[in-house]
Amino acid sequence: MRRSKFSALVLAMVLAACSRPGSATAQTLSSATFRDAVANEIARQYPDLCVEAVDEHTLHLGRSQESCSEAVLNTSYVYQQYSADPANLQTYVNGLTSTASAAIQSLVTGSFVPDRARFVVVVRPSAYAATMRAAPGSLGGIWRPFVGDLIAVLVQKDGEKSRSLTAEDLAALRLTEAAAWNLAMTNLREQIGALDRTTNAQGAQVVSASSGLALSNLLLPETCSAGGVNFDAFVVDRATYFYADQRVPSATSMLAGYAGQLLQTSETLSDHLISCIDGNWYASAFDGANTWRPVGEEVVQP
Repeated sequence: MRRSKFSALVLAMVLAACSRPGSATAQTLSSATFRDAVANEIARQYPDLCVEAVDEHTLHLGRSQESCSEAVLNTSYVYQQYSADPANLQTYVNGLTSTASAAIQSLVTGSFVPDRARFVVVVRPSAYAATMRAAPGSLGGIWRPFVGDLIAVLVQKDGEKSRSLTAEDLAALRLTEAAAWNLAMTNLREQIGALDRTTNAQGAQVVSASSGLALSNLLLPETCSAGGVNFDAFVVDRATYFYADQRVPSATSMLAGYAGQLLQTSETLSDHLISCIDGNWYASAFDGANTWRPVGEEVVQP
């Protein structure tokens, strides 16, 4: 992932559909600066807490530097609200700080209660695995590979707050890991809600959801199935991905070109263009010369 001040990815793609990245207005903070404002407020109110920026929209919270991923705060959805109302910055910062406060309370020993109704699966960058368990049976959050540089993480989600689940959490509910994954996928289908799809002139789409679970839609077997639609996707952040139906050449060409340029000018959740073909997932890496090259082998849906 690469850092920049680029903060209008979706707007640029949908409205301009061109190769020039957008920029925030003088009155509006970039998404990374907004994230930092939230982090600073949390640190001010809770000076003993570890607060760590993970990507442009994500903060990790923990009770120590050694365990700084006990809770996750995502600022993406609130940032979109703030962008439409920049004069009320502090209102949005305070709101996310309150959400963080609830997460902080859940870090107190014994206060976290696993709730099977809130189990879902989310998409995270593979670098996130460094904060999770190293192998089945070890301590830490439960995850599995997805495709390319993306992984699937088992979490308990409550609004903007999510917490990775451990074997100890599952044991408290007498759930096996296989049962927990199945339950989380069932919950996911019920909680994703309607996907918001905005299509540009070339036919490519920006996909999001008010639930914040749009990326998790990619994990559902029915999204990428044999006999279904073949498509390309590029994950921008935790709330948004770009989509192009492979039956629409103008859409796939535009998406490949635009994604390549984003990798050179901004920070994105993934560095790979992923493709669903005949029910299998494939990943491609950008070579810096307007070409995407296959990475590894295909990932077959379970």
